[in-house]
Amino acid sequence: SDQKTALGLANLLDSWCSWAKMEIRLDKCNSFAMKKQNSLYCQVLLTISIKAGKIPPTPVGESFRYLGRIFDFDLKGEMEKKDIVTKLTNLLQITTELNIRPQTKLKILHQYIASQVSFSLRICNFTATWISETLDPLCIKSIRLWIEAPISSCVAEWLISPGNKCGMNI
Repeated sequence: SDQKTALGLANLLDSWCSWAKMEIRLDKCNSFAMKKQNSLYCQVLLTISIKAGKIPPTPVGESFRYLGRIFDFDLKGEMEKKDIVTKLTNLLQITTELNIRPQTKLKILHQYIASQVSFSLRICNFTATWISETLDPLCIKSIRLWIEAPISSCVAEWLISPGNKCGMNI
């Protein structure tokens, strides 16, 4: 609720780490705080010091990454969306440039690329609409290029159809 409480929690953590013979690495630490002012929240620079030194605050307007997820003041996930679009675009471009059969490229998409982006999709709260309007067209565009399908073909439906119904089950 305030800086004094945050400092007390940090000191408790510092004492426990000393007791457990664990080291707190300040190069992997940062503090992030918001304060309600005039019924609006604003980001503040929180000063927390422990025995090892001062924990650096996250600069106002910037973000930090924790366990793969990006946290910023707005909490809208715009940076995460940009990251996943960039990652998927790069993976699809690399796969497109490979001199292999289209069936192998589809297998790479299904087994490798999907697993690379699935972690981000699980930890972030992306809506199904955003995924279907942003990520799906990237994949469909690449697949259409790989299999040399005309623009009028129903690639999306073919991909999601079960294998026993002449689909790809992707």
